Amino acid sequence: MFKPFRLTGAVVFSVLLGMSVARAQEADPARYAIVPYPQQLVPATGDFVITAKTRLVLPSDKSLFSKEAAQLQVLIRQGLGQSLGLAAKAGNGTIVLKQDQQLAGEEDYTLEVTPQQVIIAAKTPTGMFRAVQTVRQLMPAAIEGVKNAKLTKIALPAVKITDHPVYGWRGMHLDVSRHFFSVDYLKKFIDLLALYKMNKFHIHLTDDQGWRIEIKKYPLLTEQGAWREFNNQDSVCMEKAKTNPDMAIDTTISSIRMVKPFMVVSIHRHR
Repeated sequence: MFKPFRLTGAVVFSVLLGMSVARAQEADPARYAIVPYPQQLVPATGDFVITAKTRLVLPSDKSLFSKEAAQLQVLIRQGLGQSLGLAAKAGNGTIVLKQDQQLAGEEDYTLEVTPQQVIIAAKTPTGMFRAVQTVRQLMPAAIEGVKNAKLTKIALPAVKITDHPVYGWRGMHLDVSRHFFSVDYLKKFIDLLALYKMNKFHIHLTDDQGWRIEIKKYPLLTEQGAWREFNNQDSVCMEKAKTNPDMAIDTTISSIRMVKPFMVVSIHRHR
């Protein structure tokens, strides 16, 4: 038989303290609004504050993560209006990009943010790019879509993250064969795919309705293959286009000159 016991003040205090510690370890969704959520995230107290005095530290082989460092600088310029200077050594007030050969996968990365320093580690440029996108999501939303948010500081919440993708194929499809979009829209679309760590972009350049991209070696693809006989749906669109320009039938053929810019963006975003 169990013997009854009295709850002493010390016992109650210990239980309440344990509950408080447990709650403190729970990640605040508003503070760590990361999509997709990392494999492991350990919240911490405090923030690392990026200012004009913050310095960026690159690995000894500066070309290894040069593109990813440039993309990080773009984010910082959007917030502060200027890039960070470089430092030779890690220390307080620095953001450190380093290679970690011990990480298993191409897209694996670790991110450690303390009030004193940020350390981003990856095995490959692809992993470093994924880490930069996580940093981007931890930054204030004010930096998005602007050239200069005119902020005096950018605060990153303290945290320790270890992450890798669950699925090797994470893609999105866009049909530009039937539904036409501008090159600027495609660039924005690819940038959003990168933000959410998608690694495949399936762009539907052609379909049975018509061949939409110019291939100079095969001009008949667009001279003949881009067209079909008019039908009743076209007639309806043509009638509505008299008062609504959005209903006008687009006769644009995508040239290599139009396609190349978003292909370059896609490559730089590790699609």
